[in-house]
Amino acid sequence: MTLPERCHQRIVRRPPATVVVHGFGAEYVRQLEVRWVNVGRTVEQGAQRLLAGVEVRAPLFVTCPGCGVVPTAQPGVRDVQGARHRAWCPHRTAIDVPWAEVALGRTLRTQGVRILLPPQFTLDHFAGPSFRAALLLGLRELLGGAPDHLDVLEVHLPVDGQDRTALLLHDRVPGGTGYLADLARPSRVRELLTGALAVLRGCDCADDGLLACSRCLLPFTPPGLVERTSLSAGCGHLQ
Repeated sequence: MTLPERCHQRIVRRPPATVVVHGFGAEYVRQLEVRWVNVGRTVEQGAQRLLAGVEVRAPLFVTCPGCGVVPTAQPGVRDVQGARHRAWCPHRTAIDVPWAEVALGRTLRTQGVRILLPPQFTLDHFAGPSFRAALLLGLRELLGGAPDHLDVLEVHLPVDGQDRTALLLHDRVPGGTGYLADLARPSRVRELLTGALAVLRGCDCADDGLLACSRCLLPFTPPGLVERTSLSAGCGHLQ
């Protein structure tokens, strides 16, 4: 079944653990569960729903409970009235179809490192995306190769009764590869950050009027975050 353009909301289930640092802190988590929830097309209207502590517009997917077709995923179909049901569908000739609204999801159980960000990060439009890319850049320097098996998500952590923004550096491989266990040592976290800072300080793309370039942060930046990824912001928050 082909689905239309999707909007993903990421949810992280955390095992019992506490981040006790109030500014910046990193904590290795041996086992965690990451869940992605697809709540529908971003261009459609939908009810506001609370996912992972964040309000999102969730139109969901309207599907037939008999044969599973999604009308808006069918070429030339604009609404449920024009849906083309499967030949064997019990609702194929029905006037009133009991359409169901569903969300799609997948779960990954793996290893990760939770990185608590200082509160001022939420005030800087460039902070999160730039620091995210800098983390992956630092991992490349630390591991000696591209960290293609790792990814970074923005999550929320309850700290002293407050909702705090954090980054989750996680392994894409189910069960984890063990690479992130090395970051349980504070000295290795420092090496990661200083390695990224050294590369950023050595890049002169800002002199060319660029926010970032292929020599520093852009190889680690998703297309949707390019305009919010900045070498200067990365340097500023790493120092």
